[in-house]
Amino acid sequence: MKKIFTLLSVIFASSVVISAENTGEQVLKSRKINGTSIEQQIVKDETGRIYRKYTGKDSKIHSRSEISHITIPENPTFYESFEAYNTSLGLDWIPEGWTEINTDAHKPTEEMLSHNVNNTWYAYVGGDGYWTPVAPDGNNDVFIHFTYNGDYCSLAPQNEWLVTPTITPVEGDALMFNLAADFFNVYYTGDFDWSGLTYPQRRVVCNLTVMVSTDGMQTWEKAFDLAEDVCATMTDREVYYRDAITDMYPYIVNIQKYYGKSINIAFVYFNDGEDWSGNSMIIDPIVVGYSEDAGIEGNFAAESKCVDSVYDLQGRTVKSLDAASKGLYIIRYSDGSAKKVVK
Repeated sequence: MKKIFTLLSVIFASSVVISAENTGEQVLKSRKINGTSIEQQIVKDETGRIYRKYTGKDSKIHSRSEISHITIPENPTFYESFEAYNTSLGLDWIPEGWTEINTDAHKPTEEMLSHNVNNTWYAYVGGDGYWTPVAPDGNNDVFIHFTYNGDYCSLAPQNEWLVTPTITPVEGDALMFNLAADFFNVYYTGDFDWSGLTYPQRRVVCNLTVMVSTDGMQTWEKAFDLAEDVCATMTDREVYYRDAITDMYPYIVNIQKYYGKSINIAFVYFNDGEDWSGNSMIIDPIVVGYSEDAGIEGNFAAESKCVDSVYDLQGRTVKSLDAASKGLYIIRYSDGSAKKVVK
Protein backbone atom coordinates (compact mmCIF):
# COMPACT_ATOMS: atom_id res chain seq x y z
CA MET A 1 0.00 0.00 0.00
CA LYS A 2 1.46 3.30 -1.07
CA LYS A 3 1.12 6.34 1.11
CA ILE A 4 -1.18 9.09 -0.07
CA PHE A 5 -0.92 12.81 0.16
CA THR A 6 -3.56 15.07 -1.28
CA LEU A 7 -3.76 18.84 -1.08
CA LEU A 8 -7.40 19.78 -1.57
CA SER A 9 -7.02 23.55 -1.44
CA VAL A 10 -8.47 25.65 -4.20
CA ILE A 11 -6.40 28.66 -5.23
CA PHE A 12 -8.41 31.13 -7.28
CA ALA A 13 -7.02 33.43 -9.93
CA SER A 14 -7.95 36.57 -8.03
CA SER A 15 -5.32 37.69 -5.56
CA VAL A 16 -4.86 40.37 -2.95
CA VAL A 17 -1.90 42.25 -1.58
CA ILE A 18 -1.76 42.30 2.21
CA SER A 19 -0.65 45.61 3.61
CA ALA A 20 1.65 45.84 6.59
CA GLU A 21 -0.31 48.80 7.90
CA ASN A 22 -1.93 48.35 11.29
CA THR A 23 -0.54 44.84 11.72
CA GLY A 24 1.36 45.76 14.87
CA GLU A 25 4.52 44.24 13.45
CA GLN A 26 7.91 44.73 15.05
CA VAL A 27 10.90 44.13 12.77
CA LEU A 28 13.47 42.15 14.77
CA LYS A 29 16.05 41.76 12.03
CA SER A 30 16.39 42.61 8.33
CA ARG A 31 18.79 42.35 5.41
CA LYS A 32 18.84 43.28 1.72
CA ILE A 33 19.12 40.69 -1.05
CA ASN A 34 22.25 41.54 -3.05
CA GLY A 35 21.52 43.05 -6.45
CA THR A 36 17.80 43.52 -5.74
CA SER A 37 15.46 45.91 -3.95
CA ILE A 38 14.10 43.02 -1.89
CA GLU A 39 14.46 42.99 1.89
CA GLN A 40 14.11 39.94 4.10
CA GLN A 41 12.64 40.63 7.52
CA ILE A 42 12.22 38.66 10.72
CA VAL A 43 9.18 40.16 12.39
CA LYS A 44 6.96 39.72 15.43
CA ASP A 45 3.26 40.47 15.10
CA GLU A 46 0.97 41.87 17.75
CA THR A 47 0.11 38.37 18.99
CA GLY A 48 3.81 37.65 19.57
CA ARG A 49 4.32 35.27 16.64
CA ILE A 50 7.71 35.39 14.96
CA TYR A 51 8.03 34.69 11.25
CA ARG A 52 9.91 35.72 8.11
CA LYS A 53 8.57 37.89 5.31
CA TYR A 54 9.81 39.87 2.31
CA THR A 55 9.28 43.47 1.22
CA GLY A 56 9.69 44.52 -2.40
CA LYS A 57 9.21 40.93 -3.61
CA ASP A 58 6.66 39.87 -6.22
CA SER A 59 4.33 37.59 -4.28
CA LYS A 60 0.98 36.03 -5.07
CA ILE A 61 -1.17 36.05 -1.98
CA HIS A 62 -4.65 34.69 -2.65
CA SER A 63 -7.94 35.73 -1.13
CA ARG A 64 -8.47 33.79 2.09
CA SER A 65 -12.21 33.69 1.49
CA GLU A 66 -11.57 31.48 -1.54
CA ILE A 67 -9.26 28.92 0.09
CA SER A 68 -10.87 25.72 1.31
CA HIS A 69 -9.98 23.90 4.52
CA ILE A 70 -10.51 20.34 5.66
CA THR A 71 -14.08 19.30 6.31
CA ILE A 72 -14.52 17.97 9.85
CA PRO A 73 -16.35 14.63 9.59
CA GLU A 74 -19.15 13.66 11.93
CA ASN A 75 -17.95 11.65 14.93
CA PRO A 76 -14.22 11.73 14.10
CA THR A 77 -11.98 9.10 15.64
CA PHE A 78 -9.67 11.87 16.86
CA TYR A 79 -10.06 15.65 16.82
CA GLU A 80 -7.92 18.45 18.25
CA SER A 81 -8.30 22.17 17.55
CA PHE A 82 -6.39 23.45 20.61
CA GLU A 83 -9.38 25.35 21.96
CA ALA A 84 -8.54 24.50 25.57
CA TYR A 85 -5.71 27.03 25.38
CA ASN A 86 -6.00 30.49 26.90
CA THR A 87 -3.31 33.14 27.25
CA SER A 88 -2.95 32.57 31.00
CA LEU A 89 -1.28 29.24 30.10
CA GLY A 90 1.70 31.07 28.59
CA LEU A 91 3.85 30.16 25.58
CA ASP A 92 4.63 26.50 26.31
CA TRP A 93 1.28 24.71 26.48
CA ILE A 94 0.12 21.66 24.51
CA PRO A 95 -3.10 19.67 25.12
CA GLU A 96 -3.31 17.02 27.81
CA GLY A 97 -2.16 13.62 26.58
CA TRP A 98 0.10 15.07 23.89
CA THR A 99 3.90 14.68 24.00
CA GLU A 100 6.82 16.79 22.85
CA ILE A 101 10.23 15.43 21.85
CA ASN A 102 12.56 18.40 21.66
CA THR A 103 16.23 19.09 21.10
CA ASP A 104 18.12 20.18 24.21
CA ALA A 105 19.13 23.49 22.64
CA HIS A 106 15.52 24.51 22.09
CA LYS A 107 13.81 23.36 25.27
CA PRO A 108 12.43 26.69 26.46
CA THR A 109 13.70 28.16 29.72
CA GLU A 110 11.75 30.61 31.82
CA GLU A 111 14.06 33.38 30.61
CA MET A 112 13.46 32.47 26.96
CA LEU A 113 9.70 32.41 27.47
CA SER A 114 9.78 35.77 29.23
CA HIS A 115 11.29 37.19 26.01
CA ASN A 116 8.71 35.51 23.78
CA VAL A 117 11.10 32.83 22.53
CA ASN A 118 9.97 29.22 22.16
CA ASN A 119 11.42 27.26 19.24
CA THR A 120 9.23 24.22 19.94
CA TRP A 121 5.55 23.52 19.19
CA TYR A 122 3.04 25.33 21.38
CA ALA A 123 -0.65 26.17 21.23
CA TYR A 124 -1.56 29.83 20.96
CA VAL A 125 -4.28 32.19 19.78
CA GLY A 126 -4.73 32.39 16.02
CA GLY A 127 -2.82 34.79 13.80
CA ASP A 128 -3.61 38.44 13.12
CA GLY A 129 -5.12 37.88 9.66
CA TYR A 130 -2.39 39.79 7.87
CA TRP A 131 0.88 37.83 7.59
CA THR A 132 -0.32 34.95 9.74
CA PRO A 133 -3.70 33.26 9.19
CA VAL A 134 -6.66 33.42 11.49
CA ALA A 135 -7.27 29.96 12.95
CA PRO A 136 -9.64 28.14 10.54
CA ASP A 137 -11.26 26.02 13.27
CA GLY A 138 -12.04 27.94 16.44
CA ASN A 139 -9.72 30.61 17.84
CA ASN A 140 -6.44 28.76 18.48
CA ASP A 141 -3.85 26.73 16.61
CA VAL A 142 -0.44 25.15 17.19
CA PHE A 143 2.62 27.11 16.11
CA ILE A 144 6.40 26.79 15.84
CA HIS A 145 8.79 29.54 14.83
CA PHE A 146 12.13 29.12 13.14
CA THR A 147 15.40 29.73 14.91
CA TYR A 148 17.51 32.74 14.04
CA ASN A 149 20.55 34.59 15.32
CA GLY A 150 19.01 36.91 17.87
CA ASP A 151 18.56 37.58 21.55
CA TYR A 152 17.66 34.44 23.55
CA CYS A 153 17.42 32.45 20.30
CA SER A 154 19.89 29.68 19.48
CA LEU A 155 21.02 28.85 15.95
CA ALA A 156 21.18 25.16 16.79
CA PRO A 157 19.30 22.87 14.38
CA GLN A 158 15.63 22.23 15.15
CA ASN A 159 14.15 18.72 15.19
CA GLU A 160 11.03 19.34 17.24
CA TRP A 161 8.28 16.72 17.59
CA LEU A 162 4.63 17.17 18.53
CA VAL A 163 3.06 13.77 19.21
CA THR A 164 -0.63 12.89 19.53
CA PRO A 165 -2.10 10.66 22.21
CA THR A 166 -2.66 7.04 21.18
CA ILE A 167 -5.25 6.74 18.40
CA THR A 168 -6.88 3.64 16.85
CA PRO A 169 -8.03 4.48 13.29
CA VAL A 170 -11.03 2.63 11.86
CA GLU A 171 -11.87 1.75 8.29
CA GLY A 172 -12.45 4.85 6.17
CA ASP A 173 -10.29 7.12 8.35
CA ALA A 174 -7.59 9.44 7.06
CA LEU A 175 -5.30 11.93 8.79
CA MET A 176 -6.37 15.49 7.96
CA PHE A 177 -4.93 18.84 8.92
CA ASN A 178 -4.61 22.44 7.75
CA LEU A 179 -1.06 23.73 7.46
CA ALA A 180 0.48 27.15 6.89
CA ALA A 181 3.98 26.68 5.46
CA ASP A 182 6.40 28.74 3.37
CA PHE A 183 7.42 26.56 0.38
CA PHE A 184 10.07 29.01 -0.86
CA ASN A 185 12.01 28.79 2.39
CA VAL A 186 11.86 25.00 2.53
CA TYR A 187 15.01 25.39 0.44
CA TYR A 188 18.11 27.48 1.17
CA THR A 189 17.36 30.86 -0.40
CA GLY A 190 21.06 31.74 -0.44
CA ASP A 191 21.28 29.43 -3.48
CA PHE A 192 18.40 31.14 -5.29
CA ASP A 193 19.05 32.96 -8.58
CA TRP A 194 16.96 36.08 -8.11
CA SER A 195 17.51 37.28 -11.69
CA GLY A 196 16.15 34.10 -13.26
CA LEU A 197 13.85 33.09 -10.37
CA THR A 198 15.38 29.62 -10.25
CA TYR A 199 17.11 27.33 -7.80
CA PRO A 200 20.33 26.03 -9.44
CA GLN A 201 20.16 23.44 -6.69
CA ARG A 202 17.53 22.66 -4.07
CA ARG A 203 18.89 22.09 -0.60
CA VAL A 204 16.19 21.38 2.01
CA VAL A 205 16.79 23.45 5.14
CA CYS A 206 13.29 23.52 6.65
CA ASN A 207 10.64 20.82 6.50
CA LEU A 208 7.60 19.18 8.06
CA THR A 209 7.23 15.42 8.18
CA VAL A 210 4.48 13.27 9.66
CA MET A 211 5.72 10.13 11.42
CA VAL A 212 3.68 7.19 12.73
CA SER A 213 4.56 4.76 15.52
CA THR A 214 2.80 1.45 16.25
CA ASP A 215 4.96 0.43 19.22
CA GLY A 216 4.47 3.15 21.80
CA MET A 217 6.84 5.69 20.23
CA GLN A 218 9.81 3.32 20.12
CA THR A 219 10.16 3.29 16.32
CA TRP A 220 8.70 5.48 13.60
CA GLU A 221 7.92 5.42 9.88
CA LYS A 222 7.26 8.37 7.61
CA ALA A 223 3.75 8.99 6.28
CA PHE A 224 4.17 12.48 4.80
CA ASP A 225 7.05 14.76 3.80
CA LEU A 226 6.34 18.37 2.79
CA ALA A 227 9.56 18.76 0.78
CA GLU A 228 9.25 15.42 -1.04
CA ASP A 229 5.48 15.13 -1.47
CA VAL A 230 4.65 18.77 -2.21
CA CYS A 231 7.53 21.13 -2.97
CA ALA A 232 9.42 18.65 -5.17
CA THR A 233 6.39 18.47 -7.49
CA MET A 234 6.39 22.24 -8.07
CA THR A 235 8.50 24.40 -10.38
CA ASP A 236 10.99 26.89 -8.97
CA ARG A 237 8.68 29.75 -9.88
CA GLU A 238 5.68 28.10 -8.19
CA VAL A 239 7.72 27.61 -5.03
CA TYR A 240 8.96 31.21 -5.27
CA TYR A 241 5.40 32.54 -5.09
CA ARG A 242 4.53 30.49 -1.98
CA ASP A 243 6.89 32.50 0.20
CA ALA A 244 4.83 33.24 3.32
CA ILE A 245 2.65 31.66 6.02
CA THR A 246 -0.34 33.88 5.30
CA ASP A 247 -2.74 31.03 4.53
CA MET A 248 -3.59 27.52 5.69
CA TYR A 249 -4.17 24.74 3.17
CA PRO A 250 -5.72 21.30 3.78
CA TYR A 251 -3.78 18.03 3.65
CA ILE A 252 -5.02 14.44 3.73
CA VAL A 253 -2.66 11.54 4.47
CA ASN A 254 -3.57 7.88 3.91
CA ILE A 255 -3.35 5.83 7.11
CA GLN A 256 -5.15 2.76 5.80
CA LYS A 257 -2.32 0.42 6.80
CA TYR A 258 -2.89 1.40 10.45
CA TYR A 259 -6.61 0.57 10.67
CA GLY A 260 -7.32 -1.23 13.92
CA LYS A 261 -3.86 -0.54 15.33
CA SER A 262 -2.92 1.70 18.25
CA ILE A 263 -0.74 4.48 16.84
CA ASN A 264 0.86 7.78 17.73
CA ILE A 265 1.25 10.45 15.07
CA ALA A 266 4.11 12.96 15.22
CA PHE A 267 4.39 16.30 13.44
CA VAL A 268 8.12 16.92 13.09
CA TYR A 269 9.51 20.36 12.30
CA PHE A 270 13.07 20.46 10.96
CA ASN A 271 15.34 23.46 10.46
CA ASP A 272 19.07 23.12 9.78
CA GLY A 273 19.87 26.00 12.13
CA GLU A 274 21.63 28.28 9.66
CA ASP A 275 20.92 31.98 9.99
CA TRP A 276 18.09 33.05 7.64
CA SER A 277 16.98 29.45 7.03
CA GLY A 278 13.33 28.41 6.92
CA ASN A 279 10.18 29.96 8.28
CA SER A 280 7.57 29.31 10.95
CA MET A 281 4.68 26.83 10.54
CA ILE A 282 1.11 26.63 11.86
CA ILE A 283 -1.36 23.74 12.08
CA ASP A 284 -5.09 23.72 12.92
CA PRO A 285 -6.92 21.41 13.42
CA ILE A 286 -5.59 17.82 13.47
CA VAL A 287 -8.23 15.19 12.70
CA VAL A 288 -8.40 11.44 12.18
CA GLY A 289 -11.76 10.60 10.69
CA TYR A 290 -13.75 9.55 7.66
CA SER A 291 -12.61 10.88 4.29
CA GLU A 292 -13.73 10.10 0.73
CA ASP A 293 -10.01 9.94 -0.17
CA ALA A 294 -9.04 7.51 2.60
CA GLY A 295 -8.56 4.47 0.38
CA ILE A 296 -6.96 6.09 -2.68
CA GLU A 297 -3.44 4.92 -3.47
CA GLY A 298 -0.58 6.98 -4.87
CA ASN A 299 1.02 10.36 -4.35
CA PHE A 300 -0.79 13.51 -5.41
CA ALA A 301 1.02 16.80 -5.98
CA ALA A 302 0.01 20.17 -4.63
CA GLU A 303 -2.45 22.27 -6.57
CA SER A 304 -0.40 24.98 -8.24
CA LYS A 305 -2.68 25.95 -11.15
CA CYS A 306 -5.10 28.84 -10.92
CA VAL A 307 -8.76 27.91 -10.82
CA ASP A 308 -11.00 29.63 -13.33
CA SER A 309 -14.35 28.37 -12.04
CA VAL A 310 -16.09 25.68 -9.98
CA TYR A 311 -19.41 24.02 -10.89
CA ASP A 312 -21.79 21.56 -9.32
CA LEU A 313 -23.25 18.66 -11.31
CA GLN A 314 -26.17 20.85 -12.41
CA GLY A 315 -23.75 23.29 -14.04
CA ARG A 316 -24.28 26.02 -11.46
CA THR A 317 -21.30 28.17 -10.50
CA VAL A 318 -20.00 27.64 -6.96
CA LYS A 319 -18.37 30.69 -5.42
CA SER A 320 -16.48 28.84 -2.69
CA LEU A 321 -15.93 25.13 -2.09
CA ASP A 322 -15.33 25.92 1.57
CA ALA A 323 -18.95 27.07 1.93
CA ALA A 324 -20.45 24.45 -0.39
CA SER A 325 -22.39 21.42 0.83
CA LYS A 326 -21.06 17.87 0.51
CA GLY A 327 -21.10 16.49 -3.01
CA LEU A 328 -19.29 16.18 -6.34
CA TYR A 329 -17.89 19.29 -8.02
CA ILE A 330 -15.98 20.12 -11.21
CA ILE A 331 -12.99 22.46 -11.06
CA ARG A 332 -11.98 24.16 -14.31
CA TYR A 333 -8.49 25.66 -14.47
CA SER A 334 -7.24 28.66 -16.41
CA ASP A 335 -5.15 26.38 -18.66
CA GLY A 336 -8.33 24.66 -19.91
CA SER A 337 -7.97 21.48 -17.84
CA ALA A 338 -10.56 20.25 -15.35
CA LYS A 339 -11.05 17.66 -12.62
CA LYS A 340 -13.74 16.31 -10.35
CA VAL A 341 -13.49 16.60 -6.57
CA VAL A 342 -15.59 15.17 -3.78
CA LYS A 343 -16.29 17.27 -0.74
